[in-house]
Amino acid sequence: MASAVSTKKKKRQALSIETKMDILRDVVERRLKKIEVARKYEIPPSTLSTILLNRKQITKQYETSNTEPSRKRLRGAELEDVEKAVFRWFSDMRAKNLPVSGPLMREKADYLAKKLGHDKFQASSGWLSRFKERHGIQQLRVCGESAGVDENVVDTWKKESLPAIIAQYIPRDIFNADETGLFYRLTPDKSLAFSGQECHGIKQNKERVTVMVCANMDGSEKIKPLVIGKSKQPRSLKHVRTLPLDYRANRKAWMTTEEFVSWVKRLDAKFAAENRQVLVFVDNCSAHPSVNGLKSIQLQFFPPNTTSKLQPMDQGVIMSFKTYYRKRLVKHLLKSYEAGEVPSPVSIKDAIDMTYAAWEEVTASCISNCFQKAGFEVHENANPDTPGPSGRPDNIWERLRQNPDPQNDGNDVAGSAREEADDLWKRLRHHMTISRSISFNDFAAADNEISGVYAPTDEELVREIQKQRGGEFVEEEDDDDLDVDMPPAPPSVTEVLGHLERVKDFLYSREEAQDQHFHALSTLNELAKRCHERSLVQQKITRFFKA
Repeated sequence: MASAVSTKKKKRQALSIETKMDILRDVVERRLKKIEVARKYEIPPSTLSTILLNRKQITKQYETSNTEPSRKRLRGAELEDVEKAVFRWFSDMRAKNLPVSGPLMREKADYLAKKLGHDKFQASSGWLSRFKERHGIQQLRVCGESAGVDENVVDTWKKESLPAIIAQYIPRDIFNADETGLFYRLTPDKSLAFSGQECHGIKQNKERVTVMVCANMDGSEKIKPLVIGKSKQPRSLKHVRTLPLDYRANRKAWMTTEEFVSWVKRLDAKFAAENRQVLVFVDNCSAHPSVNGLKSIQLQFFPPNTTSKLQPMDQGVIMSFKTYYRKRLVKHLLKSYEAGEVPSPVSIKDAIDMTYAAWEEVTASCISNCFQKAGFEVHENANPDTPGPSGRPDNIWERLRQNPDPQNDGNDVAGSAREEADDLWKRLRHHMTISRSISFNDFAAADNEISGVYAPTDEELVREIQKQRGGEFVEEEDDDDLDVDMPPAPPSVTEVLGHLERVKDFLYSREEAQDQHFHALSTLNELAKRCHERSLVQQKITRFFKA
């Protein structure tokens, strides 16, 4: 009898976070009876009740966890703040390719614990073993040391490692993701001030966001960007419920480990729904940990300190995106100046709109050329005619391989787009004092060296953890949009339907109107009509209750 009780107790203790999430899905989403769920997982009703009671906590830990699924237990470290600080420090050291030994980690843990106010904490060998187990760390020592780009490493990667890694994937299933810092309010008269260490000031930090872009090898699929701002609820998004891209926020507006893990899991769910197996290349940095338990994504890290040579997004894609963004920023300024008005501050919503539109303009040709420049070559056994998301063969890579474009070095902002940007720049010079030494290209590339990854010092790390004690995120009071006027209430559905009628009249009057424009208008009309019908139903229900 005692043995049976012991077995049951061990089984309850062995429940992983992943298993708990399966239990929650069975009860909440599939609406199975609790007694059936308890029988399915061989747990007593009391355990099931505890899991349901801790639903929010379990879900949050599952979304932010980056450890092996079998180790995702609800019960974590005794001192969670020390755990976070040590793991963040270890991740930074690993990203820099610096050696870490067991004694060094224990010494660092003792130091950070004292800084966090835990004077009695001692990082024993037992603590170290449990720490490694909780985070799936197989070994501590990392060979090598931080250095510049090693051309031998780059050559070996391109000739030997990379071909073997991508051999089993077709171009449309090979992706690269990278983040970049973006000063979304940057004006041409200040662009030279945003360089080097000057970019780390408080003033500039308020005007910066991080943008994560991701696309596949043949350029046929661009993942919607992730924008990370500082304010969770900026005033310009007061009435907003849907955005064309993902928006997240944290105190520094940087990419963090938690945000990266969450982004990867959302992307994994997307590809799993499409029944695809994809390869995603990312930079080897502290904010990019390994993410276990993925169903459709295989994460592949570039060798340390080689991103400037090996990462496709850094070969011209990000530069192309920023060029299109800054062109829109110039248009924003010109619109006000030429109307005799003072330009209004760019809001987070404006930045999101311009980011989405700029990313849409980056061409498949630009992206595929940047993959080529980074050493990605299609495998001879890969089928370039595999149908893509649109149902059409994604064979642009094959066309480019047979007819390479020698004029495209990665930045596809050329021809009419380049002429338009230069014309806008000349017009803006009449309204602003811009140094003659600054060209539009300089303005577009002003923040190219700004990383989107936060690497704190020990002191900054301690302050950051202190503000997260108890797992609660402390948001700074100031808002990105404090100098932005409160946005007006959105138009009613009836008003929108009237505006769409005017848009239809406009399309009928233009020779340039094409089928896709009428299709887009029809789609918007259907959406507005559905919203109108829903509002009528809600109104009747309200009146019923009032009666």
